[in-house]
Amino acid sequence: MRLPARVRTAASILILFLLATSIAAQVSFDIPAPNGSDNFGENIFTLPNGNIVITDPGFDLSGGPDDVGAVHLFNGFTGALISTMTGSSQSDEIGGTDIYILPNSNFVVATYSFDLSTRQDVGSVTLCSGTTGCPPIIEPLTSLVGGTAEDSIGSEIIVLPNGNYIVLADTWDNGGTVDVGAVVFCSGVTGCVGTITQDNALIGSNTSDRVGDRIQVLSDGDYVVNSFDWDSKSAANVGAVTYCSGTTGCPTGAVSAANSLVGTTANDQVGRLGITELHNGNFVVSSHLWDGGAVNTGAATFCSGSTGCVGEVSAANSLVGSTNHDQVSNFGITPLASGNYVVGSRFWDPPTTVDGGAVTFCDGNVGCTGPVSTTNSLHGTSSGDEVGAVMALATGNYVAMTPRWNSPTGSNAGAATFCNGFSGCNGPVATSNSMVGATSSDVVGNVGMPLSNGNYLLLSKNWDNVGANEAGAVTNCNSVTGCVGVVGPSNSLVGTTANDLVGDSAVELANGNVVIVSRFASINGVQNSGAVTFCTGAGCPTGPINGSNSLFGSSASDRIGGNGILTLANGSYVVLSSDWDRGGIADAGAATLCNGVVGCTGAVSDANSLVGSSPNDDVGSEGFVSGSRYIVKANRWDNGSATDAGAVTLCGPQGCFGPVSAANSIVGTTAGDEIGNGPLTVLPNGDFIIQSRGYSVPSPLTVGTPGQNVGAVSYIDITAGSTGTIPQNTSVIGTVPQAGSSIEYAWDPVFQQIVVAFPNLNQVTVLRPLACGGGDVSADRDCDGKSDLSLFRPSNGTWYFFGSTDGFAAAQFGLSTDVPVPRDFDGDGNVDIAIFRPSSVPGQPDFYILPSSGGPAQGIEWGVPGDIPIGLDYDGDGMDDISVFRPSNGFWYILQSSDGQVQSHQFGVNGDLPLVMDYNGDGRDDLAVYRPSDGRWYIARPTGIPNQNFDSIPYGISSDIPVPADYDGDGEDDIAVFRPSNGGWYLLQSTVGVQIIQWGANGDVPVPGDYDGDGTADIAVFRNGAWWQRLSTGGFRVDSFGVAGDKPLPGKQPE
Repeated sequence: MRLPARVRTAASILILFLLATSIAAQVSFDIPAPNGSDNFGENIFTLPNGNIVITDPGFDLSGGPDDVGAVHLFNGFTGALISTMTGSSQSDEIGGTDIYILPNSNFVVATYSFDLSTRQDVGSVTLCSGTTGCPPIIEPLTSLVGGTAEDSIGSEIIVLPNGNYIVLADTWDNGGTVDVGAVVFCSGVTGCVGTITQDNALIGSNTSDRVGDRIQVLSDGDYVVNSFDWDSKSAANVGAVTYCSGTTGCPTGAVSAANSLVGTTANDQVGRLGITELHNGNFVVSSHLWDGGAVNTGAATFCSGSTGCVGEVSAANSLVGSTNHDQVSNFGITPLASGNYVVGSRFWDPPTTVDGGAVTFCDGNVGCTGPVSTTNSLHGTSSGDEVGAVMALATGNYVAMTPRWNSPTGSNAGAATFCNGFSGCNGPVATSNSMVGATSSDVVGNVGMPLSNGNYLLLSKNWDNVGANEAGAVTNCNSVTGCVGVVGPSNSLVGTTANDLVGDSAVELANGNVVIVSRFASINGVQNSGAVTFCTGAGCPTGPINGSNSLFGSSASDRIGGNGILTLANGSYVVLSSDWDRGGIADAGAATLCNGVVGCTGAVSDANSLVGSSPNDDVGSEGFVSGSRYIVKANRWDNGSATDAGAVTLCGPQGCFGPVSAANSIVGTTAGDEIGNGPLTVLPNGDFIIQSRGYSVPSPLTVGTPGQNVGAVSYIDITAGSTGTIPQNTSVIGTVPQAGSSIEYAWDPVFQQIVVAFPNLNQVTVLRPLACGGGDVSADRDCDGKSDLSLFRPSNGTWYFFGSTDGFAAAQFGLSTDVPVPRDFDGDGNVDIAIFRPSSVPGQPDFYILPSSGGPAQGIEWGVPGDIPIGLDYDGDGMDDISVFRPSNGFWYILQSSDGQVQSHQFGVNGDLPLVMDYNGDGRDDLAVYRPSDGRWYIARPTGIPNQNFDSIPYGISSDIPVPADYDGDGEDDIAVFRPSNGGWYLLQSTVGVQIIQWGANGDVPVPGDYDGDGTADIAVFRNGAWWQRLSTGGFRVDSFGVAGDKPLPGKQPE
């Protein structure tokens, strides 16, 4: 190895360079506010095609009037203005209300404050093209508008799954008839224009019919209009429910019994409690105030999901009550996984009993008709039992939850009754068929939690233990048989101290295990220390909650778990406890990572948690999940004397421990920075965006003092991470004091960019973060998060790219004998063009690099003939390091980009294949080799001497081609091989284990990459110029790009 490495420019290397398009991605640009703007950027929206919608509600027309408002469409890649649409009257304030994005990239501008001539607030709804923009001005020729003052159309729009949309105008007036209401169906391609009439809308007929007050969209895209204030010719507020097609809309004209399900008596208000869709697509209308021979007997009407219902509600087509105020269906309709459903009627009166309640099982194909009775329902036996609540289980079974059930031993003892979801259950709730409480106000059945395996938990936090009121209990019940008996320590996890409230909440983990949160539990005699207890999916520990079976606090009012539980993709979980005291430091806060297989027990401490250091740091007040990593926000964290400086900490799958600091977190440095105090967005690839409204920086406007509250929005690469102050190169920062008070942002997944608005400055900035590549398995040149088709053609030394956003590019860079090494050597998140041309001549470069961030090509001496070029991020700084593996002695030689230091490690033998990836998800590439001779993977652990501290994993045979990548999207690269002999991919995924997928044939070149941009590597092969991609999001794609003999450039593995 020749040391030191020397860098040379392209002038001394004499390499030909030609690009069809620019290789470097634009980093950021401003979108200038058009003349007349006021509050430019109050709302920003990114369209599916990447273009940007920016609202400007205070926009003034030249020469007046003022505040007409505007909506602008800009090209998302260049920032060029495409169109501007304005209002025409003062205070129209176009863009001040909602924008609705359609799947085809068109969008709908709704403005209920739009004025038409002298008629105020008639409202308007305008369809705009996502490509060419909006008409220049809102008028009846371009928009759907109201016809009467205060019609206020545009107050609500519903976008259907197929891209059409519905305008709900429940205050629309039909001439002099006020608030009859209307529902207008509009095509997502052509929209609607003109005024609302009976020819283009479903409308009411009478004052205050308010048709369009509510709507329910069905899973097949059809929808149901609920107009419970509709009047028939003979009675007021009888109500109507109208079924409509998602492709053609509702019947036009007036609501009637001919096109709707309607009531018959004043104040029936059919549909008042809504419409419930069943799992098979049918639906049930709940009308608890319907009168059927008595007052408010109630009804539940079954309707076909393909034709709906018409006519009058009656006992012939509905399940109904029999006595005054039975209010059948008043506790809702519960769909079952079996396709059937259950009707809850808590005020139904059994014979001689008031408000005993009933739960009635119904067939999901034909429904129920006739009166509720003791023979067709599970019911109460005492006045006030109020049977009626239902919990559906994953198996299709269900549990009737009756917390006010009165047992022989106490009122409101509560009961939970297991029922078969295919045949139902009837008869009285009793101790013989239910899990019940023993004492008054135990209210067993008040809260339940269905689990994914079909089991369920009863969370009875008000259950009384002997001598301890409201000690609480958690009971695990079986998915097939349920549970019967009396809640107690023999069958439940229970509290032992008054007000322990065990079972305050529960969370199911990704692997099916469960965590119980009892934030008010007193452990070891410490009041409200809080406890979090781990349970398997099969059951929880029984008996008293204590320090041996739970994670707990050591100080009064620690309330462990009080801020919730984060569930990670790998099954682990994080306990958030902002009230935890660190010794005498009150409310320092803690975030504790626990293993999802065995849980964690004992006291929260610095050793097992990320913690605060000052009073009221409140670490753990909020957390977010990014795959198997997690993010902890602590807006009130103090940085020394800088109070409430704030911190955001990114933790890997192995967790974070000890105090929050600038060494492990992004932190503020000025009092009141409150880093991360705005919305935090986790992106599909795991990266995240933080907003810091109070961030302050030195400002040229106030020399020597901070620019207070300028605000910032920052993009954080989940792999590279970030510590210290907010990253300047991937942040948009305000330019004047108090700019942060109005800062907003939106993420554009098409061009992988953040659009940041400062409305009080009329300023919008677009940032394409430097760390926006597609990950280690991708060749993402155009910075859109998707692997690009890319290859090197030895015959002419040319690189060819086809980006998913910017098309074709080519660069002549190299010779036929060169080895391509596409890596991110400059750390800008984009792949650099680079080759390895080993030379034994002193002073002659071995690596030649053309940085994607711009500037001349560079030559670096590093390596000798016979070496295998690698390029790995060994030091975790986000830049790949110049590195080689030398088979002759098994050594790795690494030139660290962070400090220029040289690392050399012996790890491997001659014949091994070096395989550089991040196998443990810590943000640093690991030394690893695949040894064909024994079919084993040798992966060095992150600490210790590599050849003494490593994992040896048998996975493959001698003829296999290793293809490691992150196939499950958890941030950890997986061991995998491609077997040419049978075209099989053998994946050893870190989350689900072995997966075998047939894709390819002998002679194919495996090219895994994230071709669909979902953060998960896709299986793909290159075959004679065709790229065969099996997408993780579903389906496959074949792209022709290249010729036989080309070298495809996937991932980070050497040739």
